[in-house]
Amino acid sequence: MEEQAKDPTTSRLPRDPSRPRYERPPLSQPLDGRGLALVILGTLLWTSNSIAIKFALTGLPPYTLMAARASLATMLLLAVVRWQRLPFPTSRTAWLGAIFLGVFQLAVSGTLFFWALQYLPVGRAQILGAVQPFLTVIAAHFLISGERLRPRMAIGLSLGFVGVVIVTLSRGGNLGGESLAADAAVLGGATIATFGNILIKRIGYRWRMLSLVTAQMATTAVVMLVVASLFEGNAPKVLSPASLGGLLYLATVGSGLAFFVNYYVVRRYEVGIVSSFVFLQPVFAVVLGALILGEEITWTTVFSLFLVSAGIIYMNQRRRR
Repeated sequence: MEEQAKDPTTSRLPRDPSRPRYERPPLSQPLDGRGLALVILGTLLWTSNSIAIKFALTGLPPYTLMAARASLATMLLLAVVRWQRLPFPTSRTAWLGAIFLGVFQLAVSGTLFFWALQYLPVGRAQILGAVQPFLTVIAAHFLISGERLRPRMAIGLSLGFVGVVIVTLSRGGNLGGESLAADAAVLGGATIATFGNILIKRIGYRWRMLSLVTAQMATTAVVMLVVASLFEGNAPKVLSPASLGGLLYLATVGSGLAFFVNYYVVRRYEVGIVSSFVFLQPVFAVVLGALILGEEITWTTVFSLFLVSAGIIYMNQRRRR
């Protein structure tokens, strides 16, 4: 067997493009200007997804919507990957991680959120989902090297978490029925998404980001097509202009671009700091919900938004020497 030719400039074998660039996860970088812009863009994209879901659910049941979204997004992403000639890794560990992300972080977590939005206003759902940074920082403290829970982070997260608690307790006498189940679904989805971000941090260096998004979306498409056929095979489906527009937005901007931005910043920057910007989602959600859906803004919601905003600002201030 002939030996592979060596690169004369490095005296080493040339790197196989399908292999990971690093032998271990790279250390997190401080959040710079580009990272800040990308995190804010990603937060806005995730929030706009909630509005698109509201429109899409007017004609499609939630499982069918998830299956259609993932299938269309997979076809689009595969075309981009082939056009860019991006490789896929050959490591079994990398593929198992991508499959896990597709099943749990997108299929399970996304389905819980889609179902909950049938019974919750967009602003309320986004504020409940703001518990995710609190869970992420705690998980990163134990599972990611170099990402320790610092006092400033704890104080900032506590302010945001108090805002989440206040809006949860503001439901008044409506403490049971489907509304309570919808709240639990959002919180459960946030917990699953937390460990998904930790996994991205652990396996992301083995992938090209667009390839990872494509693999995850393809896994989700397979899972949700099976689920939709089992539970919503006879459910009414109407492709009205509103539902079709919401579906197309979710399959393009809300899937490929949103997941790519999220994976990029999670892999490159400190996951606890990046996740803290989820606290901005209620701010964007309440404004978009009021402007587009006509949802009411109460003083309790305003106070909750003030707390989560103060928490994220304090948490991300640079420490003085």
